Amino acid sequence: MGWCAKNNIGEGNYAETEENIQKLLNERNQTLGLTMPIPTGLVNVTGIDIQTGSPETYFGYARNEYLGNGKQQTPGMQTLTAPALSSAQPNTLYLGGTWNFQSEYAETVSANTTIIYHYKAKDVYLVASSQKNVTLLCW
Repeated sequence: MGWCAKNNIGEGNYAETEENIQKLLNERNQTLGLTMPIPTGLVNVTGIDIQTGSPETYFGYARNEYLGNGKQQTPGMQTLTAPALSSAQPNTLYLGGTWNFQSEYAETVSANTTIIYHYKAKDVYLVASSQKNVTLLCW
């Protein structure tokens, strides 16, 4: 039992992923002696009210269309000044300090950098790493 998406990192291959999830659920049913029905084909989500609130927001220049200060979709170094919290617009990413923009990520190259993002969502996921201690303030 088990499945691993080969050559698929990140998003995509939804039909293949759905098919394999259904296969694994059927294997589970057989192993546990369950008769729970498993849907087949792609699940149609048309008509479902999904209130996402804030859009997916990326730091890398290839998809940073929500960058509110600085040059969007521009690689390389930028020194940015973050606005006051009271003037930051919703669903807009603001950065403070010096950042090196790469295609899929942005890297800080100065101390005391800031990230400001007013969002509307149940959960927020931030993918980040650091070789030094970082303080994250959320409110």
